Amino acid sequence: MATATTNLLNTPLPDPRVERVRRTALAAYVDGKISFAQANSRVRKAIDRFTPTVGAHQGTTALGSEALGL
Repeated sequence: MATATTNLLNTPLPDPRVERVRRTALAAYVDGKISFAQANSRVRKAIDRFTPTVGAHQGTTALGSEALGL
């Protein structure tokens, strides 16, 4: 069974930090230094690292007993 993977290497991204990672990963993939999955993973991690998440900076714990209503 094949796994569907979003191709993040072909889409230019607005954040310059993520775009730099994307271009570097794409170049390494084209040169045969890393696999497509590795390149895609690097871009996904950069997106996760540099894209702010809602509520992450507020000092709350997502799985605290108050959040779960316990």
